[in-house]
Amino acid sequence: MMLAALGGFSVGCATPKCPPAAPASREAQTPSSRSTQPAAATTPGRARRDPEQVLRDFAKANPLSPADEPLRKPKSLADVDAILHLDQLDLFGGAAAFAEKQSGTDALVLGAQVELSWSEAQLIVAEVLDGAVENVSEATRTLRFRHLSGATSDAEQAKLAELENAEREAKETSLALRELAGEHARRGAELTRKLISASPESFKGYRIAADYHRLRGDWGAFNEALTILEQKNPTSTGLLFLRALQAQSEGDPIGATQLLRKALQKDPKFVRAQAHLVLLQRSPEGAHQELEKLRALNPRHQIIAFTGPLIDAAYEQWRARRVPPSGPRGANSI
Repeated sequence: MMLAALGGFSVGCATPKCPPAAPASREAQTPSSRSTQPAAATTPGRARRDPEQVLRDFAKANPLSPADEPLRKPKSLADVDAILHLDQLDLFGGAAAFAEKQSGTDALVLGAQVELSWSEAQLIVAEVLDGAVENVSEATRTLRFRHLSGATSDAEQAKLAELENAEREAKETSLALRELAGEHARRGAELTRKLISASPESFKGYRIAADYHRLRGDWGAFNEALTILEQKNPTSTGLLFLRALQAQSEGDPIGATQLLRKALQKDPKFVRAQAHLVLLQRSPEGAHQELEKLRALNPRHQIIAFTGPLIDAAYEQWRARRVPPSGPRGANSI
């Protein structure tokens, strides 16, 4: 009902202090690959479905792109770069497969970026899903109480069933995304190690390295990479983005928001920056506003497909609470 197809973002290692080696073999990847993370808890009374099947089912029911989308089968590294700019999960598999078959530093850079982007995108969607469920939970509780107390209409009962089903789907999908993000993180780490070994002093290498250390939470190595990036290209839009995520990690959402908006001013089509603005929101109104901006940049983005219905539902409930009552009514009337 509410979800679609699947994918992630960029990563790296700043100096030759590189990430641990990842397994060399890699299966051809569709929505995702098997993870070694522990199995998550199941919903009482309901068997836990295979996470890959969860995502395949949603991808089939809600495809992000049409079957004839040319970028599903990229023909150049420029196509891979375009996929990264779109930040769209269902295209990452083709991008990774194409980059893997190419040689040279640029292919290695893009391959690492795709795998790390793939992993992070899955984790971002999971986190936004969790926030959307939290925002809509009050409306669900209210409708549930109205149903149990007998003061409810057919329309409200239908809405309650819809919200409860959406919440179940969201929780199941969030778990699946988290479990399956690991394979792309490991593959990204492997490619990052190769990149740093091949081009230890390149700007692109440090850019990937900074992302890698950010995602791992290795902040000392991240700051080291950031310092070198600043020396090499102080006006980089990517540097603004990294500074924003640094502020976010330090518990400064206002500073992070300001830096993300500056990055979007420099590059108005920076989809991942707008995705992070959605992630930063904690109110139904803010989430809805930033979601609409993301929709304008890429209406096929996974955050819209996976979380849009819940964010929209939470926003409508928020608006309904702000509408003044139509007439006076006693506080004790039932």
